[in-house]
Amino acid sequence: MLNKIRKAFNTILSKIQKHDKSLVKSISELLHEYADPSMSDLIDYYKRDEYVGYTIDAFSTRTVGMSFFLTANQPRALKLIDNFCRANKLYSELHWKIARDLWLSGNAFINTVPANKITTLHYLPLSSISKILRDRDGNVESYVQSWGGMINYLSKDEVFHYKFNSIDENAFGEGLVNRLARSGKGYLTERNKLRKRPPLLKIREKSIDNAHRILSRYLPRHVYKNIPSAKLDDFVSLLNNLEPEQDFAADFNIEIEEAKMDPRTRFEGLIDLLDRMQVIGLHNPMLRLITLAGFTYASSQAAMETIEPEIRMMQHFIKEKDEELFAKIIEQHGGDPINANVELHWGMPERPELLIEDIISAYRTGLEYGAPIITREEAREMLRESGWIIKEMKNEFQFKSEGNFLAYKGKIYSISDTFYRYLREIREAPALIKAMVRE
Repeated sequence: MLNKIRKAFNTILSKIQKHDKSLVKSISELLHEYADPSMSDLIDYYKRDEYVGYTIDAFSTRTVGMSFFLTANQPRALKLIDNFCRANKLYSELHWKIARDLWLSGNAFINTVPANKITTLHYLPLSSISKILRDRDGNVESYVQSWGGMINYLSKDEVFHYKFNSIDENAFGEGLVNRLARSGKGYLTERNKLRKRPPLLKIREKSIDNAHRILSRYLPRHVYKNIPSAKLDDFVSLLNNLEPEQDFAADFNIEIEEAKMDPRTRFEGLIDLLDRMQVIGLHNPMLRLITLAGFTYASSQAAMETIEPEIRMMQHFIKEKDEELFAKIIEQHGGDPINANVELHWGMPERPELLIEDIISAYRTGLEYGAPIITREEAREMLRESGWIIKEMKNEFQFKSEGNFLAYKGKIYSISDTFYRYLREIREAPALIKAMVRE
């Protein structure tokens, strides 16, 4: 058995050596930190526990469901990051998975490809990350992924780790479900025997299972007495074939007695206590709102107000981590992340109020530089939409069928072909326009 373990370990080391030789050299010196509880357990609870699933989905929706938009000081940097987000579905799919994993476990892992010039993001399944290797100073060296029967060692440059609410500087973050999935700290009995409370999620599952067993065992049952021995088998067969709503007739007197339920099976208070503990653990008062009667609109509003601070805190965390990733991408593509200042904003951008002065200013500015921001007809159409009564404009000038023209300070000028080509080759009209164009 020991030889098999050594052989398996040597196989893993040979794979690591092909991937990263520096890691093999010091792997025995690294600290191996495991997730507590395991990511696989948390995923299982998300899939199977209705309280956990509802809470994580509700919180994730409120965190990233409103989408986001970007702003920047440099158009090229903004275009780079916007294209990057769209190509990797950060606006829709990926952000949802990140928020879900963060609320569930406090962790989300993204594979950045290639590491030296990131263009693609691959979502790493939460349950695939089994442990993190760190040096003695706490710096992450590698992420260990167990997936498809294989063990992969991913370097710190290949993984972008969203780590939320790390307790005691742990390598892993902390989510809403971690506490509920852990057993109690434990205590010593009078005979010095250690006793630990099972995880609350396990207690709740067991209580639901016990309630099901009680209901199955103590359905209303009846005892039939005074049945003649000769007719007992036929009577039992008759009862077994009766539908719930059917009655039967007999030619002898029958005494019917209802079986009583054991009063010890009434645990409403204990079940309610467990229910409240899970609601508190998930930080979600909405669970009580949708499961209990008597909640008013005012109480529902108060319940929502208790959730909002945590939602905003998670949004701020994801925003900062996203901007950290954006800065890394801009730097890898030869830009300056500080001057670019690409920022993420939750929600939809507010449409600025369009004033009459803005329309007129945009039109006049274009006239001054020979490259109108908006045309005269566009400006008139905007004014019409603002409520101005403007008649259709008649042609006041007759232009030649051939030639080039320049609009300057509200007037139209004919210009030479040479000067026209010069204006087309530059972005802004030079100051020489004033000297060369005569009114």
